[in-house]
Amino acid sequence: MLSESAGDPPFGGENDQRLVRRIACSDSVALGELYDRWFPLVYALAFGVMGSAADAEEVLESTFWHVWMTAREDECPRTCVGAWLIAVASSRAHDRLHARSRGGPYPTVEVLACASRMPSVRQSITRTGRSG
Repeated sequence: MLSESAGDPPFGGENDQRLVRRIACSDSVALGELYDRWFPLVYALAFGVMGSAADAEEVLESTFWHVWMTAREDECPRTCVGAWLIAVASSRAHDRLHARSRGGPYPTVEVLACASRMPSVRQSITRTGRSG
């Protein structure tokens, strides 16, 4: 179950919006807090689609890497952060399935992070002492 913080309901709330605003300012601690709050649901969705723990972990990392990269853009949600996270995770999982069915490679989070010269979600969370 997702943790309740500052009286927010377990799914959504103003706290999520504040975290995304902090992430937009490159606050890796906020990324870790959002991850802690949402990773059980995002992972469960990814595992349900992918059927393997390794693939679900890649989708999880890819989802939060996307959050890190887009928090300052217009794509960032103005209302329900949870719905945005679920949509991103679902899209990432289905993209992986589609790439697998074509036999083509699907770039890992580490490859994408190196290409963009931004820290991976795993590195950001490790720096803040958080882990999934």
